[in-house]
Amino acid sequence: MWGKYRNFVKITLSMCLCVSLSCFLSLDVGAYTPPTGQQTTIVMSMSQWNELKQELIEQENDLTQLRQKLKMLRSTSGEQIKLLESLQNDLSKTQENLMSANVSLTACRNELKESRASLQTLKNQIKTLKHKQTVTRRQRDVWAALCGLVLVASVR
Repeated sequence: MWGKYRNFVKITLSMCLCVSLSCFLSLDVGAYTPPTGQQTTIVMSMSQWNELKQELIEQENDLTQLRQKLKMLRSTSGEQIKLLESLQNDLSKTQENLMSANVSLTACRNELKESRASLQTLKNQIKTLKHKQTVTRRQRDVWAALCGLVLVASVR
């Protein structure tokens, strides 16, 4: 019987030990543990704090403005790309028109050269015809004078 009593005491003591350890551990869970790193405390005057706070607000405003500008630049870059494509199309059309105008100008220059050559030919022909006309007039006048002399000589 003494053996049974001994086992009962062992079981009771071990249960009490478990209950007391669990209570002790449950209390330790909520206990405060100090931070492992060293904490730094900064001391400054109220005016320094206000300046620092104002600087922070200004920097946040600058950051907001820069974000808005970036957003605007990104949105306008799409518009600028469309405008650039439109301008490139206009430039291509203008270059095609310029090439066409150059071809027409070359054709006009060739026609002008031909016209100048024809004009020079006509001038030469007119000059030749005037010379012939002058020669013919002189011959006619000489013959008229000779006929007049012959007529005057025959009347006498």
